[in-house]
Order: sequence, then C-alpha cells, then structure tokens
Amino acid sequence: MAEAIDFEQGGPPSNGVTLRDLIVRRWLPFVLSRPQAQIVNRLLLGIALRGMGVDNHDLTQRDERRFLRRLRTTLPADPVVFDVGANVGQYASLVLAEFPAARLYSFEPNPHAFAKLTQAVKSAHFRPANLALGAAPGASVMFDHADTQGSWHGSLVKGVIETVHRDRAQEIPVEIATVDDVMAADGLDRVDLLKIDVEGFEADVLSGARRAIGARRIGVVQFEFNEMNVVSKRFVADFELLLPGYRLHRLLLNGELLDISTASNLKRELFGYQNIVALPR
Repeated sequence: MAEAIDFEQGGPPSNGVTLRDLIVRRWLPFVLSRPQAQIVNRLLLGIALRGMGVDNHDLTQRDERRFLRRLRTTLPADPVVFDVGANVGQYASLVLAEFPAARLYSFEPNPHAFAKLTQAVKSAHFRPANLALGAAPGASVMFDHADTQGSWHGSLVKGVIETVHRDRAQEIPVEIATVDDVMAADGLDRVDLLKIDVEGFEADVLSGARRAIGARRIGVVQFEFNEMNVVSKRFVADFELLLPGYRLHRLLLNGELLDISTASNLKRELFGYQNIVALPR
C-alpha cells in the first residue's frame, strides 16, 4: 500500500526530503502510474522529447535552416560543405541559401535521386557525386522501397526498408568512397561542415573520415540519429568514440543546441528522429 503523505504539516519533512521532492518524485508518479493516466503520460512524454530535440521531424527543416544561420557567425563565407546522403537536394538548397559561395559537395548513390539532385541545385561551386560514402571504398548494395524511385529512406543498411518501414525492398548497386579519399583527391585541407543523413549508415561514413577527424581537419559534424540505428546497432556512445575531441549536442527546433555529451544514457540513447551536432571541444 502506498505510504500516505501529509501536506498539511508545513515545512520540509524531518528526513531532509523537500516538499518538492515528495510531490515530483513520489506523489505525482504514483498518481500518473494509474492506467487511466497513460494518455496524459504519452502526451507529456511527447512534449518533453520534442523539447529536447527528439521526434521533432519538420518537413520545412526550420531547425536546420536556423542552425545554418547561426553558423554564419563562425564559418567562412565560402565554407567547404559535405552533404552526405543528399537525396534530391533538400539540404543543399538550405546551405546555398545561407552560404551562396559555399563549395558544396553533395553525395547521393541512388541514380534516380541523383538525377533530380543535379537538376534542382544550381551553383558554380556545386559538386554532385553519384557515390555513397562509407568506411572503405568499393562496391555495395543500397536498399530502397520496391515501388519508389529514389526515396529519402534509401539505406545501405539491410533491414531498414523491410524491418523499420515494413515494405518490400529493391536492391540498387552503388559505389562507395570515403571522406578521407575524397578530401585527398580534391586537395581539400579542411571540411567546415560535414552533414550526414544516410539512414543508419552514419557511423560508417565517420569511420571513413578517421584521418581527417584525427588531424582536426573537420569542423562541425551534423548527423541524423533515429530508429534506423536499432537495425544498424549503433549507439550515441559509438559516435562519441568516432569523434574524439568533439562534444555532442542535439539540435533543437529553434536552431539552438542541447549539450548531451555528459547526459545519462536514459536521456541520451533515444532512438527517435534527431539531428546530433558534434562541435570541436
């Protein structure tokens, strides 16, 4: 039987527990643990998660646009930007709106999406590549919806389409390069912004950038983290190991950042849609 709590005696309890602790940690959880309260719990949980940058997917990409606007005070006017998993140019358009002189490298392995990308994005400094980026160069297979040409769910992680999205998958042969090799081939000393959205394959992309990351030749890193990582079996802690010398933050709807580098696993390992931003310490 739950212990009765007397709120009429005034002053803090004699054992040093404050009245606030009694209400927030004991009384409210007891009341909200009833089956009738679960709709309220789900509502509060959803609000709290979105406030912490989780499960707040916005088709207008307002959070990413606002973050890019903030970066104008720290990045050069002509930053080198790697847009990995560019799809049909949604993020590329945001970058060029805020940084018209950006040297923008967009990587998209799906040939159907790549054709739309090259038609949608126009800039003298735009360098599209019909490639995937990964841990090592070579040939591989991409998986996409069987009845869709170039969806934004396409992934090199087997199971994303059939397990997460519960749809039939088609296989598309693709070529893989690495961030390190592309930088070497183009004579790039630095990438100012590395943005990765590859549906669960993000850790492999970072593995292929080990030399540049170790040499501090990559500035801001932004990558998507979501339920695809359940299939790829990658945790936020794995990304922390791939990004030594960086602090991890979650991108909030207003374009600001929430530092999660020292957060507990309860508040960090959340497999809902989110953009994580890694900044050099």
